[in-house]
Amino acid sequence: MTIQRDGPYGKLDQVGLKLAQQAWTTGNKNQLFNLPQVNHHGKQLFLESALSGKCIDIKDWGKNNGAILHQWDHTGDTNQKWLLEHHEADNSYILESIHATGKVMDVEGNSNDHGAKIHLWEKVHGGADNQRWKLHKVHGSADKYRLQSCKSGLYMEVVNSSVDLGARIHQWEASEKENQVFRFRWI
Repeated sequence: MTIQRDGPYGKLDQVGLKLAQQAWTTGNKNQLFNLPQVNHHGKQLFLESALSGKCIDIKDWGKNNGAILHQWDHTGDTNQKWLLEHHEADNSYILESIHATGKVMDVEGNSNDHGAKIHLWEKVHGGADNQRWKLHKVHGSADKYRLQSCKSGLYMEVVNSSVDLGARIHQWEASEKENQVFRFRWI
């Protein structure tokens, strides 16, 4: 579910926020929400860089822990397909590989550091913090998101705003750059 509202702290636009019921008062603006139907749990997708148009891809069809994630031209192959799994406890998501069963997008070394690589790793039961992502919908877009690590609070991005084949994926502080925006192409 996406909740969109203007508030005293700016625009609120995040997937997975919970609502709390309050006593009805005057119907103030802060009590009015746009609640579109969104349910992508268990669906397959391609993650495409909004900057380059290339997909997150498992390099050389790797299946082992530590396999490199980089961007590559869209091929439609299974090494570019991901399964979105909702983690209800904190409204985050796990991105599991269709190609490498039981492996997920993972922040290398459980790191909080800027520049830590995102790679493939065996899914920890329930998804460890470094394997779960908050989805922040890009305002005005139906299919673009920023992915924030639940562990570090940093954002997934294409290294150095590259549009080159093979550019790695890592985490970095939030920015307004397109290299941190990914289009969800549902299959």
